Amino acid sequence: MSTTLALIDAFAAQPFTGNQAAVAVLSEEPDDPWMQSVAAELQLSETAFCWPEGGGYRLRWFTPRVEVDLCGHATVAAAAALWADGHLHRDEPAEFLTRSGPLRCRRTTAGEIDMEVPALASEPTTVTLDWRRLGLAEPPRRCCPGRVPPRRASSWPCSERPPRSGRPTSTWRFWPPPSRVP
Repeated sequence: MSTTLALIDAFAAQPFTGNQAAVAVLSEEPDDPWMQSVAAELQLSETAFCWPEGGGYRLRWFTPRVEVDLCGHATVAAAAALWADGHLHRDEPAEFLTRSGPLRCRRTTAGEIDMEVPALASEPTTVTLDWRRLGLAEPPRRCCPGRVPPRRASSWPCSERPPRSGRPTSTWRFWPPPSRVP
């Protein structure tokens, strides 16, 4: 099986910035334990694996511990790898088949990458979280603004919002209990 492995900084204007992802471009589908082992060895938040399938590319993402259903920055990185290595012409869209549905990336005239994510119909829903069932003794607590997420195990999730400045804000950070993703 032919394999090309690249480290790509997505959402970056210059090297060594942005969100780093590993991308393995393969000639055929590998087995799951191999992909999980590669992701564990690389220790990046996500490693993308893609191979030709059905007129496009199958795309899967693995953290060092588990497979995930969707990863935006690793999808953009996979598209960039396919164009850079000549698997796709720069004007040809990157069509991906994923567990989350079909995804498409295109290069803009400015050289940026646009990603289309299928919209799902939604209906208003009320959700009540059972914190004990989630393994938590209590609901999330508000942290002090500017606090960095703890590096050690924490028994509670933490949500944070910036202080009010007289204007509406939508910036929130949420740190769930450790999931062992670097």
